Amino acid sequence: WIGGNADIPGREFDGSIDEAAVWDRALSLAEIQWLAANQIEQRYGIFVDDDAPHDPAPGDPAIGDPNENGSWQHPFDSIQEGIDAAEEMETVTVLDGIYTGWGNRSLSFDGKPIRLRSENGPENCIIDCEDYRRGFNFVFEESPDSILEGFTIANGRAFTEGLEDGGGIYCYQSNPTIKDCIITNCHAENGGGIYIEYCDPTLDGCEISGNSAVYSGGGIGSWKSSPTLLDCTIANNSPDGISLDYGLATISGTVKVISDTIGGDGSFDIDPDATLQTEDANATGYIR
Repeated sequence: WIGGNADIPGREFDGSIDEAAVWDRALSLAEIQWLAANQIEQRYGIFVDDDAPHDPAPGDPAIGDPNENGSWQHPFDSIQEGIDAAEEMETVTVLDGIYTGWGNRSLSFDGKPIRLRSENGPENCIIDCEDYRRGFNFVFEESPDSILEGFTIANGRAFTEGLEDGGGIYCYQSNPTIKDCIITNCHAENGGGIYIEYCDPTLDGCEISGNSAVYSGGGIGSWKSSPTLLDCTIANNSPDGISLDYGLATISGTVKVISDTIGGDGSFDIDPDATLQTEDANATGYIR
């Protein structure tokens, strides 16, 4: 035990406790054994798994565990279910897999300040839009506390949305944080990978590559916005990497532009400690 008691009042504890949990019920033997072998922290919040043990149709979000409730024992099988169940400042953890179908594309935070994260990074957690609709819509005034972290968003298309911009992600009047994501093989009229309009989002540690647009912003299209790019790679997008019109993009950390063009009528503000690396690339915008 920790601390003193009537028999040993001077008992002291000199260590540290970095994880603690309190239950309002007695745990079963199986739960105690599981907790002894796993980190407690990973079991808090809401969980999504497309092929959980109790899921009768793995990979099909239309047929799920009849007892699913977002717990680690009975996770949701679509990402939107996890988002919808989350409360403010809660974390939704998505387990490894390839997520397809309704409930796993055209996703929306609905303005919630929550963290949506993958369990093991973008290489292991893929949102495949199947060339039909985009991955995410941030259109409900999301704040920097609306965090999207650790996903690959692939094969998105905006042409079927009515709004033809933003094949992978579309931001309008919202300022989300997009961290450690890969956006690839997405297509739109403008902003093949991501399109931002009247927004100040932060892209941190993201790779935006192999996307295309009919007009401009193959990787990133920006209109009257001030995005921040921190340690990002923009590569091999068509017809250009970044198109910034009537706005100011802030470059922080190391941002790499490979086989792409950055330009438009806007400005690029490079922080004093930042590095803009270009390889087989052209910069046609105003850089200061």
